[in-house]
Amino acid sequence: MSLDLAVWDAGVVVGRVAWNHETRLMAFIHLSYEILNYCSMLPLNSCRKLLCLDGCFLKTFLGGMLFAAIGRDANDQMYPLAWAVVEGENNDSWEWFMEEQRKCLVVHDGGKGWTFVSDQQNGILNAVALVWGSAEHKNCARHIYANWHKKFKGDELKEVYWQACRSYNEADFLEVIKEMNNLEPEAVDAFMMQNPKGFVRCYLQNDTKCCVIVNNMAETFNGTIVLSRAKHIIHMLDDIRVSMMTRITTKYSEMAAFDGVVCPRIQEILDQEKFWAYKSEVYPSSLHVFQVRDIDDVSVDLSQKTCFLGKNAENFVHGWYHKDQYLMSYENTIPPLPSEKYWPKVDYPLDPPPIKIAPRRPKKTGRELHMKTLRNLEN
Repeated sequence: MSLDLAVWDAGVVVGRVAWNHETRLMAFIHLSYEILNYCSMLPLNSCRKLLCLDGCFLKTFLGGMLFAAIGRDANDQMYPLAWAVVEGENNDSWEWFMEEQRKCLVVHDGGKGWTFVSDQQNGILNAVALVWGSAEHKNCARHIYANWHKKFKGDELKEVYWQACRSYNEADFLEVIKEMNNLEPEAVDAFMMQNPKGFVRCYLQNDTKCCVIVNNMAETFNGTIVLSRAKHIIHMLDDIRVSMMTRITTKYSEMAAFDGVVCPRIQEILDQEKFWAYKSEVYPSSLHVFQVRDIDDVSVDLSQKTCFLGKNAENFVHGWYHKDQYLMSYENTIPPLPSEKYWPKVDYPLDPPPIKIAPRRPKKTGRELHMKTLRNLEN
């Protein structure tokens, strides 16, 4: 069953408690205003279909974890879409979290066209495969490197690893793999065993218009709420809500004052590309097709917008990175929430989650540790 704790302005669900009697799983999901009220238009019209998934521990006596699904806005910054408190990081929790997102986003085709980025936690892998079976699931390249680096160390191997992951085409990728093979053949075998199509940039789908291969956005969100995670669950969620409510309004105001077609961070990248493009040699093949020579020769088709030339490069930037797209993402704000005494009263018993004790050696008391220290000193 699920229970809406508070409902405000046009049916906004501020919080929802879900209880599974079979698995005794209790979770509290706190979804942003947009995902609940504009689920049919927001992802399609203003946000790319890419979500970074991660979980972090709560620092209270009862424990628990907070799951988050973080998207990317038109300025290539984080866009927190959903967050939820669950009892632990397991298959049931992640399956419930992904199913709630699927319902709110009104996805009925298995998530075709969507991309998820996460670490290699089994609960996430199983939940995405079960609930979003048609979606693309990418593993975080940084987490893979952390495991790969335990055996294959050195700055040279580190450099070629990231060169391989960041390759924009398969030819460059294979060239870097040959270089890695010259340094350490076993490193190539270990690299290929991780399935490069799951974390190498050249194998990403083009639908999301995003070249993300790491899960930094979700971890950035976890870092912004590090102090809130030590508070009581209601106060923690209210802190997050206020923080996100303020952020949405601030971001909208800052971008509205910006004078430009392309978002600022994207414009900086574009200006750098313009600088290097001026040094390239251009040979026309037709009115729209050119051969461009820099380090390598490439074919450029302006009619297909596969590249850009001239001073109006902004016209060839995809609409996902435009200022208008950014403003569309942030135009719907999170409503303010009155104090707890004004909340609707519900007549339903809710018990706190059971306290779990981790399977470990019990901690010794201060006196036992003191006596052990004295015995060691005597010996």
